Amino acid sequence: MTLRLVLLLATFGARGLGAAPIVDVSRQAGISFRTGDTLSFEIRSGSFGKNALAFGLPIYPTEISFALVSGPLSGSGDFSASLGSLDGTALVDFSGPLGFHDGSFSVGGSRGAVSTLQGYLQLSPQLSQELFGSGTAVLRLRNEGPDVTIGLDPYTIRQDLFVSLGGGPMTVGSIVDSAMLESRGTLRAASFSILETNGVSGTLESLSVAPEPGSSELFLAGGILLCGISGALSRISKRRK
Repeated sequence: MTLRLVLLLATFGARGLGAAPIVDVSRQAGISFRTGDTLSFEIRSGSFGKNALAFGLPIYPTEISFALVSGPLSGSGDFSASLGSLDGTALVDFSGPLGFHDGSFSVGGSRGAVSTLQGYLQLSPQLSQELFGSGTAVLRLRNEGPDVTIGLDPYTIRQDLFVSLGGGPMTVGSIVDSAMLESRGTLRAASFSILETNGVSGTLESLSVAPEPGSSELFLAGGILLCGISGALSRISKRRK
């Protein structure tokens, strides 16, 4: 659990929320994501910065794409998303509302259906520096719709989020440090199986394109569902470490 994120959520939190319990759900296979709950992830930009330096590019990303993968859901739901600096002084909203869309998950020769929630942002160099100046930004997802159970067993909630940081011709997969749930009610953990397999790697295929402008098709390659999302620019993907 990351103490600094807990402190940030306790003081800054999701806009419009009052005091609410904050629980580390990083290692849970599934959670009950209720109306008004906020799920927050720490996003590291160090890998992007190192690669950018090697290629003589600016060290702060000007594009960010994410995809949250879950077992199949009966409806798309209604979610909002924002990206904030670790100290809470900078904040930008993703175009919304966002919803889950159908996709296909393949692992160990087996294939199963999944649902994905995707978002895309373009950032100015100045805003990017404000957001990622500490090396870490916070992605917040707020459930504006009905209660929903999310998760993709055997992966954890932290592993269910895939983030791609881009700038110029380069895109790098970001490390997700933690997942924290700020809930108005009592936390209920849930888990379910999509595919009966002992494998730990897989790919997503046939994903719907997210509705917001500039969003793009998601690709997961190598390791534990490493994500890279292609956009308008030519991109290259790097394996999650």
